[in-house]
Amino acid sequence: VLLQTKLRKKIYEKILDLSPREMSEESKGDWFTALNNDVDNACAYLTSPLNYMHMVIALVNLVLSSIIMIFLNVELYVIGICCLLPFFFLNVMVISRKITFFKERAKKSLVKYTDWIEVSLKEKSLLSVYDAKEFVYEKIEKQSLNILKENMKAHNRMCICNALYAFSGMLGYLLLLFRGSDIIEEDKTDLAGLTKMTQYRSETVRSVNCIYSSVNNMNASIVGVRRINEIIGGENNG
Repeated sequence: VLLQTKLRKKIYEKILDLSPREMSEESKGDWFTALNNDVDNACAYLTSPLNYMHMVIALVNLVLSSIIMIFLNVELYVIGICCLLPFFFLNVMVISRKITFFKERAKKSLVKYTDWIEVSLKEKSLLSVYDAKEFVYEKIEKQSLNILKENMKAHNRMCICNALYAFSGMLGYLLLLFRGSDIIEEDKTDLAGLTKMTQYRSETVRSVNCIYSSVNNMNASIVGVRRINEIIGGENNG
């Protein structure tokens, strides 16, 4: 809450320092969105349940678990990690990257939605004179649906990432058990050793899941961070 208050105060002071020409370059909806939605997203980037701090911790946990698994059995570690890494890079480099794009489009629709809401509230008499209420309401409905569609696209991407994560985790676990039974028969390890491998692999899977979630949350919030940086950065450049 304190961070949100400070950001809103700083943006509000920045707006007051602008000249009329500079202020008119952006719509009122854009400024309202910056003060509300963008500030919330920027704060979520730092304070959401899973963010970059959790991602760093998960990376450390992933490295430590991997080192222990390598000492226990290199072959089983390779099987486990090969089931995770391809899906991890597919999610991070391809699927989740579009989340930011969809959130950016949703933000643009939100700005237009706010502008039309302002018109409907402040220009009631004028809209009645020109019989333009239905036109304005259609614009509001259109932008509202656009916001919903773009946010749903972003959520669908997150769902795909989670589904691939679950699939890679289950696939690796089955392959680990399948190959582990052969290794036990070959007297290269015992049941206790295989159990240790599955336990440490669960830590690697949990770490990868934390990284997935952190990346998705940051991609969803980065739009607000960029906008806040544009506003506050403009003040620094001036």
